[in-house]
Amino acid sequence: PDGAVLWRGVLQAEQHDYQAARRSFQDGRDALQYYPKDVVARIRLAMAETFYRTGDLQAARDEFEQIDDDLLSRSDDGAVDLLRSRVYQEMGEAPQAKEFLEQALNSGNRLVRVQAEYDQVERQLADKEIPTRDAINRLDRLRYAWRGDDFEIKLLRRLGELQIEDGDYRNGLLALKQVAQNFPKSKEGQEARRKM
Repeated sequence: PDGAVLWRGVLQAEQHDYQAARRSFQDGRDALQYYPKDVVARIRLAMAETFYRTGDLQAARDEFEQIDDDLLSRSDDGAVDLLRSRVYQEMGEAPQAKEFLEQALNSGNRLVRVQAEYDQVERQLADKEIPTRDAINRLDRLRYAWRGDDFEIKLLRRLGELQIEDGDYRNGLLALKQVAQNFPKSKEGQEARRKM
């Protein structure tokens, strides 16, 4: 088994090239048996994320169910909780999703906590547990908690959409303008420009 293929998959997943990572993980899977358990746990986390991002919820679940949480850092443990929450939510298992989301909200990883808060706002909004104005206020606070990557783009775009939906056209357009100006080459930046 070629361990290099497995590590290439980890790198591709970190670069968000999930289709390529999926192929690498499938080709290199047999090499997992040659690594220490703590290393395998981290690789399985990357595999689970990759399968989730490529729409294979069952494969993602199979991977994270094989992860021994005791072998992960507190930061990685939070990432697994967030991923479990998302997979269970999409599989229609809301109680498990909520339980793991609560754990992710208490993660030692700041990015995981911010993403978990975003997910919680979206779920509460979808379930009509909070009004749009509350969702806007909570997402607006998250703007300053994490900056400069794909998550910021998603957050600003969603914030702009909600503000426009709530009748706050000025701030909604400003949020979309930020996406368009700061991330002009991204798909979201181009979409924000079209919406404006």
